[in-house]
Amino acid sequence: MSVKFIDYYKVLGVKRDATQDEIQKAYRKLARKYHPDLSKEADAEDRFKELGEAYEVLKDAEARARYDRFGRGNHAGQSVRPPPGWQGQSWGGDPGDMGGFSDFFRTFFGDRAPSGFRREVNFQDDPFAPGWDQRPPEERAEVAVGLREVFSGTQRELIMRRREPTPHGGWRDVENSVTVRIPAGATDGTVLRLRGQGGHGPTGQKGDLLLTVRVQPDPEFRLEGHNLHVDIEVDIWDAVLGAEAQVPTLDGPVTTKVPPGIQPGQKLRLRGKGLPKRKGGPGDLYAHITVRIPKKVSDRAATLWRQLAEESTDE
Repeated sequence: MSVKFIDYYKVLGVKRDATQDEIQKAYRKLARKYHPDLSKEADAEDRFKELGEAYEVLKDAEARARYDRFGRGNHAGQSVRPPPGWQGQSWGGDPGDMGGFSDFFRTFFGDRAPSGFRREVNFQDDPFAPGWDQRPPEERAEVAVGLREVFSGTQRELIMRRREPTPHGGWRDVENSVTVRIPAGATDGTVLRLRGQGGHGPTGQKGDLLLTVRVQPDPEFRLEGHNLHVDIEVDIWDAVLGAEAQVPTLDGPVTTKVPPGIQPGQKLRLRGKGLPKRKGGPGDLYAHITVRIPKKVSDRAATLWRQLAEESTDE
């Protein structure tokens, strides 16, 4: 049976006379780049398996020597057959047990794998194994919450779809439920670290889940950091003479004084009526003034407004 020749040196990006140290460094660098848990490349999983297969052969002196003897003069993608007496065909396990390897590997190096070999590639030199001094991979996600929820704090149960290792070294898609507490005062963009709640690393360790809070727009309030902004209307005579006005806040309306002569667009500051903070006092609320103008006036009212216009002065 003919199979397509794989140039393992080309896969790892090293020369044929590369040292074992150079081969190991090349594998580690590329395996980090294409690890399925971290890479955004569309073909990351296939590339990761291909890299592992190449390293499985080239890291072993005997396997590399056999590969070099046969591979001399062959090119990637070329159809090849094992030479007479090639021992690589002697492997007697179920072909499904080597599903993580290519036809080329199974044909030429199948005798290196014992019967019942794991289905997926799971190499000892994994770039995230403890011996590589790497932290478990971090997983990132977002959670949408309302403004009133972050004012008092809330709790969410998230369904995370992720890949986890199987006991045989492969991977499976699973759904996990993660309960997260959104603290009071979390603002848009706040990142919460849930230790040990992320996905599994290649050696089974669990990383952290970094959850970004996204505060959804509110129909009444605008959020800037820990400060809130709201629009309030006052009648024109109250703007001129001064009055008291009701201002909505997240914990109920409050009454505040409107000073005489306030102008449209000016704002009143209500200290401590914004979002709470982890340290220090809460943010403030700013009430932006809009002046309500009567749409219809009686004849008598029109006469009075004309008199006011004649007597009014900005001096």
